[in-house]
Amino acid sequence: MTCGTILVPIFLLLALGGPGLSQEKERPREALLGNAAAVFASGYYGEHIVYIGDGGNEAVRRYGARNVGFKFTVVSLACFHLWTWGGTYCVYEPVFEENRLSEKYKVLSEAEAAQLLGKKESELTTPFWYRFPPGLLLVAVAFLGGLISGLVRRARRKPRPPVDSIGQGV
Repeated sequence: MTCGTILVPIFLLLALGGPGLSQEKERPREALLGNAAAVFASGYYGEHIVYIGDGGNEAVRRYGARNVGFKFTVVSLACFHLWTWGGTYCVYEPVFEENRLSEKYKVLSEAEAAQLLGKKESELTTPFWYRFPPGLLLVAVAFLGGLISGLVRRARRKPRPPVDSIGQGV
């Protein structure tokens, strides 16, 4: 079995199964539909919100929205985030306007988000896929796979016999 025969299934498993390892829990059904912004095999630049938890009635009273999330800016290629930045906590609600599903949000401080979620500030963590974008991880895996494949090919080459100064084999 060649190295490529092994790497392709592993790459496919990471690409297809990796996003399911997210820290997102109890995601509302409306939020699932809101993430269809990027179309397969195309690029995307914009804002993305990851559901963190339910802010309860206190969030509705204060901000008019129940969902607490983590908002960040993202660059994606083929639905894989390549780079993320500008992350902050927010409360949001999915809205449908101008034939497009999006989210209306209000930015929160870390302390406000922790209070709405009933946690301590130190217990809040940023989402895993914000810290380690899957597209960037896939690029790194592809680079390492190419590097290993190149080293294996180089090692398999037949060594050439040494040549003396006249150009004849020794």
